Amino acid sequence: SEEWADCPLAFIQFKSRGPIALAGGDTAELMERLEEAQMSLGSMMASRYIGPFREGVQTWVAKLSTVSEVLEQWVHVQSMWIYLEAVFTSGDIAKQLPQEAKRFASIDKQWEKMMAKAYEARNVVQYCYGNDVLKNMLPHLLEQLEVCQKALSGYLDQKRAAFPRFYFISDAVLLEVLSHGSEPQAIQAHLSSIFDSIDAVTFDPVEPASILAISSSDGQTIELAKPVKAAGNIEEWLNVLLEAMRETVRGAVQAAALDCEA
Repeated sequence: SEEWADCPLAFIQFKSRGPIALAGGDTAELMERLEEAQMSLGSMMASRYIGPFREGVQTWVAKLSTVSEVLEQWVHVQSMWIYLEAVFTSGDIAKQLPQEAKRFASIDKQWEKMMAKAYEARNVVQYCYGNDVLKNMLPHLLEQLEVCQKALSGYLDQKRAAFPRFYFISDAVLLEVLSHGSEPQAIQAHLSSIFDSIDAVTFDPVEPASILAISSSDGQTIELAKPVKAAGNIEEWLNVLLEAMRETVRGAVQAAALDCEA
């Protein structure tokens, strides 16, 4: 009782939004402590001298078991919320999935309110045990986040079907690429993952959305037969870039063959 009377939840600042996230390391340690305490209570319950203390021990077994389950679900919900928060705060993806973006905005508000109350309460047992609002809120948030996640997965599948080279990169990298659809220069860092031999592209200094040349990792550069306009849906202009790359290399090989014959 003394050990858990003053055991606080640990929070961290999330971006510039305040302490609305549980601290990962401290929360993991707290869950380990809960597990150890439950093992100790289990040993007490197995003792033949438990008689006078049975009721108190049973109460603490129920308390810590509930707190452990709530924290486990809470951490799971938080990991999904953090992942999707990064996705739906990106203007490009939010525009592509307006219904899910609206749904997530509602989830986000509920999460913020829940975390504000938790930050005020602090004590882990007091806040997690017997808190019906929290007990009902977490499954609701999880259900809504899973709806957003499912829609997002469908969206990524559509993008991969439109440009199969997206299958070469992880969901996290693909989301970063798609979130910069209106800023073509921002995907330079991921070109080598999408294309085997392209490390960078050269944009027209006069017309920034126009790609003039492609470069390999060893510094070889070749000008495209015709510029590629990096505008519109990113998977569409990447397909155009892919075809332009093939045409350019094909033309260079044919020109080299003619030179050899001459």
